[in-house]
Amino acid sequence: MKKAILFLFVFSLIVFTIQSCGSNEKPNVNADTSSKNSTANTVADGSVLYSSKCVMCHGDDGAAGTMGAADLSKGTINHETVVSVIKSGKNAMKAFGPELKDNEIEVLAKYVESLRK
Repeated sequence: MKKAILFLFVFSLIVFTIQSCGSNEKPNVNADTSSKNSTANTVADGSVLYSSKCVMCHGDDGAAGTMGAADLSKGTINHETVVSVIKSGKNAMKAFGPELKDNEIEVLAKYVESLRK
């Protein structure tokens, strides 16, 4: 009986984590690249998106690796591939293309790249 309860608890935790990873909430993102502070805005907007979509699996610094998530702090893929992975997903990571605009994916990709050490 104790094993069954433990199993149900762990299973529920895993299901909750998977569903939480990539929330459908859309943060307010303004990717205005014409302003003098576009780089600062991009990082700030990317941080907001990252916090709502990615932090659950990748962690604050990109190195959490929860549920097999890639360590973003050691990333070596080029910008176009980062954008592609965000849009289409990879392995257990869901695709964010259907819920994020292209400019949101772009600022998120730049933020992910900023986590590299």
